[in-house]
Amino acid sequence: MLNGSPLIGTGLQALQSLGYTGDGSFGALDKLDSLSPGHAIDFTTLLTGATYISIHYGNGSGIDNATSFFRFDAGAGVDSFNFTRNGLSNAVLFQTGGAVPEPATWAMMLIGFGAAGVSLRRRGRLALQAA
Repeated sequence: MLNGSPLIGTGLQALQSLGYTGDGSFGALDKLDSLSPGHAIDFTTLLTGATYISIHYGNGSGIDNATSFFRFDAGAGVDSFNFTRNGLSNAVLFQTGGAVPEPATWAMMLIGFGAAGVSLRRRGRLALQAA
């Protein structure tokens, strides 16, 4: 599934169910091959904000040839992380950075802009009355 060609079907649907908005192509993002359990997964790209990755497990994982998709918040930057499941085969970075604000954040921003607009409009009326 993670052979370097764009994801289609259930793989892309799995990523999209996590909030991924890309087309599933690997592009210039990272792919790590020949991983082993207990070793760091270290993409050459610094992971920041909302990050979408997939990890493939080969034979020896207890689940033959399975792929899992993950979304996590890497915050201001994560260089690497450990993944200890047996049979670890490879990992693909689909997207990192560009955190999407939650609806409550948008609402607070709009309320703030509205309050600033009301304040400026009121201030303009007061200046005209004083003149």
